[in-house]
Amino acid sequence: MYRHTHGSKHFHHPVVGPLTLNYESLTLPADPDQRLSVYTAEAGSSSEEALRLLAAWIRRPETSHGQHADHWTPAGPRGAVGHSGRVP
Repeated sequence: MYRHTHGSKHFHHPVVGPLTLNYESLTLPADPDQRLSVYTAEAGSSSEEALRLLAAWIRRPETSHGQHADHWTPAGPRGAVGHSGRVP
């Protein structure tokens, strides 16, 4: 059976709308029946911006004492996640 190991997939999120994400799927050597898939958004794309917005909604900033703040607001689409977006 042939399995796709890389490519792009299209998703529709109810809040941020359409997303196009690139993926890589890796077979785990210790268990060939399991696969690890990594999804990323193209840098600078509308999908990356959408993922940053979603990540901002789930992010909880830490206080100066290393504890999570009780009240917070999203940082916005540019202030939340690392280099290439992740699907939350």
